[in-house]
Amino acid sequence: MRQWRRELSRIYGALSEEAPVKRALDVGTGMGVNLGLMLSSLPREFEVYSVDVDPGALDAAREAYRAEVDAGRLVLVEAPAEELPFSDEYFGLSAAATVLHHVSDRRAALGELRRTLARGGFAVVMDWTPGSRLNPHSPGLMEESMREVFSVFEELFYVEDVRIYRDYYVLVGSRR
Repeated sequence: MRQWRRELSRIYGALSEEAPVKRALDVGTGMGVNLGLMLSSLPREFEVYSVDVDPGALDAAREAYRAEVDAGRLVLVEAPAEELPFSDEYFGLSAAATVLHHVSDRRAALGELRRTLARGGFAVVMDWTPGSRLNPHSPGLMEESMREVFSVFEELFYVEDVRIYRDYYVLVGSRR
């Protein structure tokens, strides 16, 4: 397992113990990698929601995690990161992994992450660094995204932890 996957699994497990609400959000289902990490790292009592604008990504996740969907533990929703269809303070833990560089309005997406996060809840953002060997996108895009995400994240959340590695970064914040 790659280092970033191990790190996110560890973070989700640790934060789940302090989450005020036993509901978690995965923004950007994509190929389902982060979703799988959340499902395997969070205690069974957590309901996990995953949103994506691509119905194909949701269909693939539904197939890959059929047992979790059938058990009612996983809810898949078609929605953009900038307009989450959930009530205020609904989640105890929210994550956006390798997705914010795809979002046209990162400020709105991070604002929605904050709006839907319960007081005392945690937000986790992970993405590729500009020099990442894992990143399939241009370094320029990742540089722009990383600068904006760091700036907005610091405005919206109480920053609990920042880790920057060669290939990726991880931000952990809370809502006070």
